[in-house]
Amino acid sequence: MPKIGGAVRNDNWIHIFSGRKFYPCDPRPEEIDIIDIAHALSMLCRFTGHTKNFYSVAQHSAICSCIVPRKDARWGLLHDAPEAYLADIARPIKPLLTNYKQLETQLLRAVAERFDLPWPMPESIHEADDVLVCTERRDLLRPGHDWGEWTRSINMLPDAICPIGPAEAEEMFIARYLELFPISPAEAATDVAAPVALDSDENDEQFYLRKQSGLPIRGGTP
Repeated sequence: MPKIGGAVRNDNWIHIFSGRKFYPCDPRPEEIDIIDIAHALSMLCRFTGHTKNFYSVAQHSAICSCIVPRKDARWGLLHDAPEAYLADIARPIKPLLTNYKQLETQLLRAVAERFDLPWPMPESIHEADDVLVCTERRDLLRPGHDWGEWTRSINMLPDAICPIGPAEAEEMFIARYLELFPISPAEAATDVAAPVALDSDENDEQFYLRKQSGLPIRGGTP
């Protein structure tokens, strides 16, 4: 598998939501932040924007985490995390982009290491993705061409998907993250070396998650 983190980094970085540099071609697990992922995915529209209404990758991911087996739910939420740094590329285009699969795999490996996920990604995630893409076509796209024989065997979700806006999708994603990766009061009191005040930068991952989860914030009140 691709090695994560070379000794020398080139200058190919992007400016991410938290204000930091991120190197998509050389991802480091310690530089991956759930707040950057949640925000970026909430701003990305599925189907390269060709939906009847805005429908985010964040909402898609949260739904995916709810329809896979419980043991795979964390992967369900984070299976599209690389798109926070590479953007959402349509399925037919991905195979034509030189080295895209390698970049995506490197980022997935880094995400797996950062969030302590088993490798490789479980097959249930790919199956759920197929269920969702067909359900999303039914509910969110205008009627059009047949997608082919492979769709015939897909059992779509019984309930319609109701798209929500970016802010709501970001909240949904973070809420689901906190269900699957809960922060204990003990962790809240010990996992940051310096006190965190209420006026701290909300892009700080631990500060933001404490606020979302209602846990005590040192230097202030919940």
